[in-house]
Amino acid sequence: MGNTTQMNFLIIFISILSACSNKNTDVLDIAPIIDEQYEPTITSTLNQNITVLDEGNAHPANAGTQYTSITTAPSGEIYSAWMDEKKSLRLLQFKLNGEKVQKVLRYEMQENKYHVKPSIAVDKNGFIHIAADMHNQGWVYMRSINPNDIQAFEEINLPGKSISYPQFFKDKNNDLYITFRHKVKEKPSEYSRGSSGGGLIRYNLSNKSFVMLGGESHGFLRTLVWTNMGGKDGHYQQPGIRLFFDNSNRMHLVATLINSPTDKASDGNTHVLYAYSDDKGDSFYDINGKKINSLPMTPASMTTVAYRPESDISANAFVGAFSENRPVIGWFQGVSNDVAGRRIVRWNGQEWKNISPESGAGNQFVIRRNKQLIIFRPRIGMYFTNDEGRTYKKMQFSSKTNNQYNLIIDEQYFLLTGNIRFQSTDVTETKIFIHESIIN
Repeated sequence: MGNTTQMNFLIIFISILSACSNKNTDVLDIAPIIDEQYEPTITSTLNQNITVLDEGNAHPANAGTQYTSITTAPSGEIYSAWMDEKKSLRLLQFKLNGEKVQKVLRYEMQENKYHVKPSIAVDKNGFIHIAADMHNQGWVYMRSINPNDIQAFEEINLPGKSISYPQFFKDKNNDLYITFRHKVKEKPSEYSRGSSGGGLIRYNLSNKSFVMLGGESHGFLRTLVWTNMGGKDGHYQQPGIRLFFDNSNRMHLVATLINSPTDKASDGNTHVLYAYSDDKGDSFYDINGKKINSLPMTPASMTTVAYRPESDISANAFVGAFSENRPVIGWFQGVSNDVAGRRIVRWNGQEWKNISPESGAGNQFVIRRNKQLIIFRPRIGMYFTNDEGRTYKKMQFSSKTNNQYNLIIDEQYFLLTGNIRFQSTDVTETKIFIHESIIN
């Protein structure tokens, strides 16, 4: 009897250890660890020197923040792309020796403000990827013929129909992912209720192929984030999916969706939604570790970070994570002049808690895997923290770089170095700049 009791105890003990070590169980049956509560404080205010690395001419249609228009390659070269004053798609490369090289990749881009701006990335073999000039159209996607060389590109056809708002993200291993909006219904239903989805493609470097992630449980074309609702006449969505990969290579995902009737469009979202994946986007879980068994994900299956029945959340939230179980989300809600509508929150193990240093601080941020975070103050400066938002340095940009619009952050540069680099325009949207700053 004694041996049987010991054996049963051993079996139970091994089962508990196995459950605790498996992150991908359908329900993570472990009590959450709740962090200490704290109120963010600003400990110092100082001026931040900004260097202008380059200045050029742009077309006003080259507007928007829902793109990844500047990046740093794993080898260190800088790439920036934009629509110039002649409506051409222009690419700028900063070589490691300091040389600047430019190339026009496409002429006569559409004069369609907020919808044609390019996104750019460099895969870990050095090949340059660019997507641009699409608004509910087939893919316009180019990949360089040779690594680290902007002189020749080939056009690639990716999965998905009627593409808008492409963005690039890379995981801890520098593997490449693309998010976008697309149509999940065929003609003549492509502008009917529930016709738009939030897509995610994973790039397979070994065979240079593109894999559409998500599912078809909604009965239409494969997608990742979807709801049978929308703005305007029911079809409008701009999920604005963004990704961040933490030190364990967990994918943290945020999206915005309109999930009740409204006449609004990109500023009419009701939900900010969160989910994570530990297998490169093949499966997803909510914040409590419950597996989302049916894809595409919907407001009913994802974690709701914010809900506004007023339908006043702007598309394109931001996402990061201080650690595997501590995601950070930023978004904007309210009318355009409501500074209190800029929100940044952190999951503390039980609920989403504010980590904004002061009202109106900003909602656009970048984060490193060592827990450093920078929040951009709209057009004038930033806040820096390295202790998960407990204390901040408040930094004021030098006057010559004030009033920057259409700001796009080079997230790869911040991840690699802890310093900032960004592309932006002046208030007329006809001048484009690349700025850089060393964080002390």
